[in-house]
Amino acid sequence: MWRKYIILLLMLTILLIYKPSLESPAVNVLVYNPTGEFTGRERIFELLKDNGFQITIFKNWRLSKDDLNGYKIILMYDYTIYPLTYIDNATLKNILDFIKNGGGIFLLTFSKPSLLADMAGITITQYVIIDDKNMFEYLMDNRILVYNKFGLEDIGKNVSKIVIPYSFALKFDKRSIPVVIVNNSTIAINLYTNQTLVGNFTPIAASYIERGRIIVSGGVDIFYDFYIYSEDNPQFIVNMFYWLAGKPPLKVSLKTNINRMYFNMSVAISLLLISSLLIAFFYKINVGEKRKIIGILLLIFIIYLIGIVFQFSYGYIITYQHIILLILLTIYIMTIHIFWNKFIPILRDSMLKLMIAIAIGYILPLIFLGYILFQNPPSPIYETFTDRLHMTIDVFLRTYGSIVIISWVGIPFLWLLFRKRYEEKLIYPHIIELNLPPEGYEKIFYQDLYSNYIFKAIAVFLFARVCPGIILLIYSHTWGGKTIPIEWINIIQTNAVLIFSVTIVIFTLKKAVEYGLTEKDKIIELRNLMFIGELLYTFIMFFAVPSIINSLILMEFNMNRIAINVLAPFISFIVGYIAIKIYQSDRKSLMSTIIIGIIILIYEYLINTTLLKPILNFLQQSSVNTIITILISVGFKKIYKDFEKSLKVKKRPPPPAQ
Repeated sequence: MWRKYIILLLMLTILLIYKPSLESPAVNVLVYNPTGEFTGRERIFELLKDNGFQITIFKNWRLSKDDLNGYKIILMYDYTIYPLTYIDNATLKNILDFIKNGGGIFLLTFSKPSLLADMAGITITQYVIIDDKNMFEYLMDNRILVYNKFGLEDIGKNVSKIVIPYSFALKFDKRSIPVVIVNNSTIAINLYTNQTLVGNFTPIAASYIERGRIIVSGGVDIFYDFYIYSEDNPQFIVNMFYWLAGKPPLKVSLKTNINRMYFNMSVAISLLLISSLLIAFFYKINVGEKRKIIGILLLIFIIYLIGIVFQFSYGYIITYQHIILLILLTIYIMTIHIFWNKFIPILRDSMLKLMIAIAIGYILPLIFLGYILFQNPPSPIYETFTDRLHMTIDVFLRTYGSIVIISWVGIPFLWLLFRKRYEEKLIYPHIIELNLPPEGYEKIFYQDLYSNYIFKAIAVFLFARVCPGIILLIYSHTWGGKTIPIEWINIIQTNAVLIFSVTIVIFTLKKAVEYGLTEKDKIIELRNLMFIGELLYTFIMFFAVPSIINSLILMEFNMNRIAINVLAPFISFIVGYIAIKIYQSDRKSLMSTIIIGIIILIYEYLINTTLLKPILNFLQQSSVNTIITILISVGFKKIYKDFEKSLKVKKRPPPPAQ
C-alpha cells in the first residue's frame, strides 16, 4: 500500500518541479542572394539554425514589401554601390523601409562608395587591415587577424578572441560604432601604394538607421566555412545576429559542428582500425615471389609519380621532398632486386610482406583524410574544385610519403640489408651460450617473432603514431584551425615504443618457454639478448633511422624534435628493459609492480615535463602521469603473468603412469 503513496508522491513532485521549456519563436532571416553567392549549404546557416534562426534563400533581384513580411534580418552582399546600383529603386526603397521600420541588415561589402554604408555613417576604404603581431597562427598570414576588444557590449558577450580574415578598413563617424576595436599593432595599408590609413578604423562597424540596425563587414571571408568556428567566432557571429534582431545574446550552440567532428573522427578511427587489423594479420596472406613483390612496389611508384606529374602539369611547385621520396622509392625497388638472393629468405618474405601491408593499409584512411581536406580547405584561395583537388593531392602525397615511404627506410632497405651480418657477429655467439639449437632460434625469431608477432606490434605502433595526427587534423579543420596541442601526439608515440619493447620481449620469452627454455638463468640471458641485440637493432632500423631521415627530408633540424623522435623513445626502451628485469627478480609480485610503477611515474614526469609543459599545469601533469603509469603498469603485469603461467605449465612434472 505504501508503495502506491510513494509513487503518487513522486509523480506530484515531478509535476511541481518540471516546467516544460517553451522555445522562443525562430528569428526569420532572409538571405538576399540574386547572384547565387550563397549555396545555402554554408556552415554559417548551420550555425544560425542551431541558435534559433530560420533561414530563407531569396534568389530574385526584385524584392517586394510582401517578400519581407515576417523577417527580422536581411543578410546580403552590398548591391548598393552607387551611382550605378545593382538593384532597382523599388527594391532599394523596400530594403530601406524594412530597416527604418525596425529590421536588421547584415551587409557584406568590399567596395566603395556604398549607399547603405554611407547612410549608416560608415565609410568603406580601399585600405586592407594587416597585423604582423596579432595574426591567426594557424595560417600565419598578416591579413588574417585576431581581435579581443569589442565596441558593443552585447556583441562581445562570452567572446574573448575572434578571427577576421582579409578585411578592408572601415572608417566610422559619430553616427556609427566599431563592432571590433583594432589592436595597437594593427594598421590599415594600401597594398598598391603602401600608404597607411590614419585615424579610427575597424573591420566591422554597426549603426542605427531610425528604428532599425545595420552591421557592415569590410570583408566577406568571415563567412567562409573554415573561419565560422575559428576561436570564438560562432559566439561572436550569433551575437551580431541577435543584436540585429534586437534580442539579448544567448550562449551559442555548436550542435551541428560537434556532430560533424565526432562523425568524421569515428570514420577516421574506424578506417585506421581496419588498416591496423590488415597489417596485423597480413602475414597470413601469400604475397608471392620476387616478380609479384617488385610489381606491387612498382605500382606504388607509378601512382606516386602520376600524382607528382599531375601537380607539375598544372603549374604547381614540386618540392624537393617529393623528389627525395620518389628517389627513396626507386632505391627500395633497386635494392630488393639486386640483393634478393642475399637476404635470409624467411625474413625477406616477412619484411617485404610487412612493407606491402603498410602500403595498402594506409590508403583508405589517407583517402578519407583527403576528403576532409577537400571539404574543409584552410583558405578561400582554394575556392574552385581544381584548387581543392590539387591541395588534396599535395597533402596526400606528403602524408603518404612521411608515413609509408619513410617507414620503409628500415623495412627492408637497412633491416634486411645488414641483418645477416648482424646475426653472425652479435646474435649467434649468444645463441650458442643459451644452448638454443639453430632450429629453436629460427622458430622463435624467424617464424614466431618476425613472421607473425612483429606485424601485430608494428600495427599497434603505427596506429598510435598516426591516429593522434589524423584526429588533430580533423579537429583543426572542423574548428577552423583550433588545434589539440601536438605535445599530446609526442607523449602517445613515446609511450607506444615503451609498450612495443616490453610486449615483444615478454612474447619472445613465452615462446622460448614453449620451445623448452625454462632455466631461470637462460631466460635472463635471452631477455638480455632481446634488449641488447634484437630489440636494439629493430629499434634503430624501424624507429630511429626513419625519424632522422624524416627530419632531414622536412629540413627540421630542431634538437627538441630529434630528442622527441629518437632520445625519448630510446629512454622508454631502457625503462622497458628495467621493468622486465625487476619482474624477473626474486621480489614479491606486489613489490615488483610498485617499483615498476614508481619508475614509470618518474619516466612519465621527466618526459611530460619536457613535452607537456607548455599546455599543462602541475595538477594536470600529475593526473596524466598517474593515469598512464597505472595503465602501463597493470598492462605489463597482466602480460607478464601470462608468461609466468606458461612457465609453470612447462615445468610441471608429467602425471604418473597409470
